[in-house]
Amino acid sequence: MSRYNNIAPDVREKIAGTWVSRSGVQLDALAKHPPEMQRKIIDMIVTYPEITKIADAVRAVTKAPAPVPPTNLERFLTIWRKMDRRARLQAIASIRSDIAASWHETWRGMNEEDRDLIIQVIAPELPGGLSREAA
Repeated sequence: MSRYNNIAPDVREKIAGTWVSRSGVQLDALAKHPPEMQRKIIDMIVTYPEITKIADAVRAVTKAPAPVPPTNLERFLTIWRKMDRRARLQAIASIRSDIAASWHETWRGMNEEDRDLIIQVIAPELPGGLSREAA
Protein backbone atom coordinates (compact mmCIF):
# COMPACT_ATOMS: atom_id res chain seq x y z
CA MET A 1 0.00 0.00 0.00
CA SER A 2 2.87 2.41 0.74
CA ARG A 3 4.11 1.84 -2.79
CA TYR A 4 0.75 3.03 -4.10
CA ASN A 5 0.63 6.03 -1.77
CA ASN A 6 4.19 7.09 -2.57
CA ILE A 7 3.65 7.31 -6.33
CA ALA A 8 1.97 10.49 -7.53
CA PRO A 9 -1.55 9.92 -8.96
CA ASP A 10 -0.68 11.37 -12.38
CA VAL A 11 2.40 9.13 -12.53
CA ARG A 12 0.28 6.07 -11.64
CA GLU A 13 -1.98 6.93 -14.57
CA LYS A 14 0.97 7.24 -16.96
CA ILE A 15 2.49 3.90 -15.97
CA ALA A 16 -0.76 1.91 -15.97
CA GLY A 17 -0.33 -1.11 -18.26
CA THR A 18 3.42 -0.54 -18.78
CA TRP A 19 6.32 -2.76 -17.76
CA VAL A 20 6.85 -0.46 -14.77
CA SER A 21 3.39 -1.26 -13.38
CA ARG A 22 4.09 -5.00 -13.62
CA SER A 23 7.29 -4.95 -11.57
CA GLY A 24 7.16 -4.53 -7.82
CA VAL A 25 10.91 -3.88 -7.70
CA GLN A 26 10.62 -1.09 -10.27
CA LEU A 27 7.55 0.40 -8.57
CA ASP A 28 9.44 0.44 -5.27
CA ALA A 29 12.37 2.16 -6.96
CA LEU A 30 10.04 4.76 -8.47
CA ALA A 31 8.22 5.31 -5.16
CA LYS A 32 11.48 6.30 -3.45
CA HIS A 33 11.61 9.51 -5.47
CA PRO A 34 9.64 12.71 -4.92
CA PRO A 35 6.71 13.31 -7.33
CA GLU A 36 8.56 15.80 -9.54
CA MET A 37 11.41 13.34 -10.05
CA GLN A 38 8.89 10.53 -10.69
CA ARG A 39 7.43 12.59 -13.54
CA LYS A 40 10.88 13.13 -15.05
CA ILE A 41 11.70 9.44 -14.72
CA ILE A 42 8.50 8.34 -16.43
CA ASP A 43 8.93 10.96 -19.18
CA MET A 44 12.41 9.53 -19.80
CA ILE A 45 11.02 5.98 -19.98
CA VAL A 46 8.25 7.01 -22.38
CA THR A 47 10.68 8.95 -24.58
CA TYR A 48 13.34 6.23 -24.60
CA PRO A 49 11.68 2.79 -24.67
CA GLU A 50 15.09 1.06 -24.54
CA ILE A 51 15.30 2.09 -20.87
CA THR A 52 14.12 -0.94 -18.91
CA LYS A 53 14.99 -0.02 -15.32
CA ILE A 54 14.08 2.90 -13.09
CA ALA A 55 17.75 3.18 -12.04
CA ASP A 56 18.78 3.69 -15.68
CA ALA A 57 16.12 6.38 -16.12
CA VAL A 58 17.33 8.13 -12.94
CA ARG A 59 20.90 8.10 -14.27
CA ALA A 60 19.69 9.58 -17.56
CA VAL A 61 17.66 12.30 -15.83
CA THR A 62 20.45 13.23 -13.41
CA LYS A 63 23.16 12.74 -16.06
CA ALA A 64 25.03 10.50 -13.63
CA PRO A 65 27.65 8.16 -15.11
CA ALA A 66 26.82 4.48 -15.42
CA PRO A 67 28.33 2.40 -12.64
CA VAL A 68 31.64 0.77 -13.42
CA PRO A 69 31.16 -2.98 -13.61
CA PRO A 70 33.17 -4.92 -11.03
CA THR A 71 36.43 -6.48 -12.14
CA ASN A 72 36.89 -10.23 -12.12
CA LEU A 73 38.95 -9.85 -8.95
CA GLU A 74 36.20 -7.84 -7.23
CA ARG A 75 33.59 -10.46 -8.18
CA PHE A 76 35.87 -13.22 -6.88
CA LEU A 77 36.51 -11.41 -3.60
CA THR A 78 32.78 -10.81 -3.10
CA ILE A 79 32.17 -14.55 -3.36
CA TRP A 80 35.26 -15.37 -1.27
CA ARG A 81 34.09 -13.16 1.58
CA LYS A 82 30.77 -15.00 1.69
CA MET A 83 32.43 -18.43 1.95
CA ASP A 84 32.89 -20.20 5.24
CA ARG A 85 36.24 -21.77 6.15
CA ARG A 86 35.37 -25.14 4.61
CA ALA A 87 34.28 -23.61 1.29
CA ARG A 88 37.47 -21.53 1.16
CA LEU A 89 39.62 -24.62 1.70
CA GLN A 90 37.73 -26.43 -1.08
CA ALA A 91 38.27 -23.45 -3.41
CA ILE A 92 41.99 -23.36 -2.62
CA ALA A 93 42.34 -27.10 -3.19
CA SER A 94 40.54 -26.74 -6.50
CA ILE A 95 42.80 -23.99 -7.86
CA ARG A 96 46.10 -24.97 -6.22
CA SER A 97 47.66 -26.44 -9.39
CA ASP A 98 46.57 -23.41 -11.45
CA ILE A 99 48.23 -21.08 -8.96
CA ALA A 100 51.46 -23.10 -8.99
CA ALA A 101 51.58 -23.18 -12.80
CA SER A 102 50.87 -19.44 -13.06
CA TRP A 103 53.50 -18.59 -10.47
CA HIS A 104 56.10 -20.79 -12.16
CA GLU A 105 55.43 -19.12 -15.53
CA THR A 106 55.59 -15.63 -13.98
CA TRP A 107 58.83 -16.44 -12.13
CA ARG A 108 60.52 -17.71 -15.30
CA GLY A 109 59.56 -14.49 -17.10
CA MET A 110 61.18 -12.22 -14.49
CA ASN A 111 64.65 -10.83 -14.61
CA GLU A 112 67.12 -11.52 -11.79
CA GLU A 113 66.59 -8.10 -10.18
CA ASP A 114 62.81 -8.61 -9.92
CA ARG A 115 63.31 -12.09 -8.47
CA ASP A 116 65.69 -10.73 -5.82
CA LEU A 117 63.20 -8.00 -4.89
CA ILE A 118 60.40 -10.53 -4.46
CA ILE A 119 62.60 -12.72 -2.28
CA GLN A 120 63.54 -9.71 -0.13
CA VAL A 121 59.90 -8.72 0.34
CA ILE A 122 58.24 -12.12 0.68
CA ALA A 123 60.86 -14.28 2.44
CA PRO A 124 60.49 -12.62 5.86
CA GLU A 125 56.73 -13.22 5.74
CA LEU A 126 57.00 -16.96 5.03
CA PRO A 127 56.94 -19.49 7.87
CA GLY A 128 60.53 -19.92 8.99
CA GLY A 129 61.59 -16.86 6.95
CA LEU A 130 64.34 -14.59 8.06
CA SER A 131 63.30 -11.45 9.89
CA ARG A 132 64.69 -8.12 8.83
CA GLU A 133 66.48 -6.62 11.78
CA ALA A 134 68.56 -3.52 11.87
CA ALA A 135 72.26 -4.15 12.47
